[in-house]
Amino acid sequence: MFKTPYHSIYRIHSLAEAVATPIRTSFTDLLLYVVDLYDVLLSVESGALPAAQEGELDELLDKTTNYLLDNYDMLYKTVPGRCLGWTVGMMFYLVIMTLVKMKHKTCLLLPPVKKYIKKHRLRMYESPDPNEWTLSDLISMLDVISLRWDKLEVCEELDSLLDTLWIVSSKFITQMMSRDKLDVDMYTEEVKGKKSHVRLSEVGIVASMSRFFWCKQLLRLYRKWTIHVEDDVPKENNWEKFITGEKKHFVTRRFRDQITKYIWDRIILIGDKEICSHEQLGGSQVSAMTCVFARFPAGIPALFQKTLTYAEPEEVLENRSLRDYCHINMVQQHFMAVYNVNWPTYFLVFDVQVHKHAEAISRSVVPIVMKIMGTYYVYFKNTLVKNPYGGLFQHAFVLWCYILREQCDSKCFDSMDFSTVIDQMLEMEEAIDNSREVAGFFDLDDDF
Repeated sequence: MFKTPYHSIYRIHSLAEAVATPIRTSFTDLLLYVVDLYDVLLSVESGALPAAQEGELDELLDKTTNYLLDNYDMLYKTVPGRCLGWTVGMMFYLVIMTLVKMKHKTCLLLPPVKKYIKKHRLRMYESPDPNEWTLSDLISMLDVISLRWDKLEVCEELDSLLDTLWIVSSKFITQMMSRDKLDVDMYTEEVKGKKSHVRLSEVGIVASMSRFFWCKQLLRLYRKWTIHVEDDVPKENNWEKFITGEKKHFVTRRFRDQITKYIWDRIILIGDKEICSHEQLGGSQVSAMTCVFARFPAGIPALFQKTLTYAEPEEVLENRSLRDYCHINMVQQHFMAVYNVNWPTYFLVFDVQVHKHAEAISRSVVPIVMKIMGTYYVYFKNTLVKNPYGGLFQHAFVLWCYILREQCDSKCFDSMDFSTVIDQMLEMEEAIDNSREVAGFFDLDDDF
């Protein structure tokens, strides 16, 4: 057990104690729990302590994983002492990976998982046996899953694929290996006295941990609520007319710059911000723009910036990568001009923000537009409601207007009356036919 002058009654001496002892919120007790648990796991693997009883590893894995998911931002604190570049969350992740390695000695890709990989174009490896993968294979797989995350189908095959990636990660994180295996120099560091072996560096651990957290967190969020398709929402609406009227904002450079600044945080791939922060500042947060230019090919942000700055409104709205974010800012401008309400602040949340506002969202009495796994839903009364005609922001906004009118009498918090914009969006004007049928006439021949 790790010796410390700090006296605590919550020290861990066995797996049974680790299961029974709750994880404390005190920073010192938290660190000691992680260090003691890691020490116990190493002792179990070496035979110094008895082997784990049935179910103990599963309980500890669930316990530590859930704690990491629930306290990820709080655990993003530097560990004092000699662990330069390490955060408390990384120590938790090291324990999680040790538990995964103790549970799974080998892994394989089942035939349904291989079909899933082929269907979604995720294959970035040469050998179909995960036990033969190198670090570059693992990093490439994590990168492509992050890139295609919003388009992936949530199913058992995805869960199995991710479990395989965590098993492979556990081997790279918990062991020293040859340079042939750990073949990404920027994610490895030298081991003193071992010329032919290297180990994963702090940035390499973060590259795996950040994807582990976001994949687990977003899948848990997707499965948290029931999804209901609202068939009664009107198919015909005035969205096109509404958005055509809001194109006037593109005349100002300030509005275009506002959208440009807005998109940087939205287009970052899951896990990229943590990796970029650790690469550049050793754990401090970097700006969204810094992350985009560090992790993306330089041509993509440059193209977005050029399009938003100089292109005509029609050309900007034709870009599928920018369209939803432009619509959000156009809706914001309308609500600010008419109601002096910043609409996205009150009624829009993205999946990467939900865990920070979970309690407030659960107590919400008004519908909220929520983007999860690339689709926009309307959250209302612990249910995710989907528009049957699509999952873009425009479909979610129309659905938001419909639910607000039907369930809340077009009012939010008893003080925001949005009946005008809701009627403008949902009430279709009747086309008046002014044509007249002329009957009973005949031609006269002029007789000169």
